[in-house]
Amino acid sequence: MDSLVRRFAGRKILIVGDIIADEYISGTSSRISREAPVLVLKFHSEHVRPGGAGNAAANVSSLGGTPLLVGVLGQDRVGDEVRQWFTHAGISTDYLLTRDGAETTRKTRIMAGGHHTSKQQVIRIDRDQSPEIDRELESEICDRLEHLLPEADGVIISDYGHGVLAERVRRSALDLAVHHRKVVCVDSRHDIRSFRGATLATPNEEEMEEACGHPVDRDDDLRRGGQSLRKELALDALIVTRGRLGLTLFESSGNVEHYPIYGSDEVADVTGAGDTVAAVAALSLGAGGSFREAAYLANLAGGIVVMKRGAATLSPAELLAATEAAERWDERTE
Repeated sequence: MDSLVRRFAGRKILIVGDIIADEYISGTSSRISREAPVLVLKFHSEHVRPGGAGNAAANVSSLGGTPLLVGVLGQDRVGDEVRQWFTHAGISTDYLLTRDGAETTRKTRIMAGGHHTSKQQVIRIDRDQSPEIDRELESEICDRLEHLLPEADGVIISDYGHGVLAERVRRSALDLAVHHRKVVCVDSRHDIRSFRGATLATPNEEEMEEACGHPVDRDDDLRRGGQSLRKELALDALIVTRGRLGLTLFESSGNVEHYPIYGSDEVADVTGAGDTVAAVAALSLGAGGSFREAAYLANLAGGIVVMKRGAATLSPAELLAATEAAERWDERTE
């Protein structure tokens, strides 16, 4: 596994999808308001970082890969801040588009805590841009895909339902990937069935239930639903993330393999964990790894980032340390 992680360096991963501005406003709580039964927060700080496809790109970059990010930002302050974040992180903004007169999709999290305690999220406010993009933007996105995809080692489609993955864009990404024989990893919040023919999909249990139309909390239901969905969508593999239960891999060979959660099951924050899983899976496959290796490393990476606050990334050193720790544990339990 060590050599595979080291081969992440320099791998070009094309990411296309919905870029979200994750805004955090933190304050110290000390009393209840006299106006209403709510906390009064004394403002402490605020910051904006990329979520959605932007977080997938951040994870590719932090692991040594080169993200080629294609997406749309609004013409507003938070859109500018997200661009600045990418620039400071060394992620190219050359392929980003601006939607004139529109707001950037934003999730504002209000974080509260005492002077000497960690901040907890108390409310989230979502500002969603229109779910549809115009034909001109579609054409510009497709042009970027046609230009960038041939040089990529893998593709991530990050679909949060905010309009970038219109039917024309979906078809362009999938058709180009097939033509150029590139691996495609799909992370779709509500519409996984629209991505038939991808290499891999990485839904969580809730997304799996929505796609299958029945609960998958029991192992036999998950097994039946996973094999059926993988076959129906003509996927080479399907990875279902299961929170505290780890993840399960379904392959076209019929192999089903479960990977228990790495580290503590006391999760700090699941925000963006799916982006990390998609990034590690795409890097692994793009570097020549197998689906089992991709699932194994994605599970370790997911276990690391959920112990961090907010949409988080990890480094190659953290992932290598996790592989070594997991291997030592496996040796002791054999």
